[in-house]
Amino acid sequence: MTNYKLLNSLQGMVLRLSDNACIPFDPANTDYQAFKLALQTGTNKDGTQVQLEDATGTVMTADQVSAFLATLP
Repeated sequence: MTNYKLLNSLQGMVLRLSDNACIPFDPANTDYQAFKLALQTGTNKDGTQVQLEDATGTVMTADQVSAFLATLP
């Protein structure tokens, strides 16, 4: 299941697909903190697997997610 999608037109944000919420890449934002933790652990708070789509809709590999995490504030 894909949980998040990067938004090409909105740099610095990710779309949470469960509720279509746009989450800014702001370390003070609790949703952003949960997003980063989910990517780091590979699971959401409820234990389900987390996946990240790039802006084209392709699910990113674990290596791609790790490289992406390294670019985040």
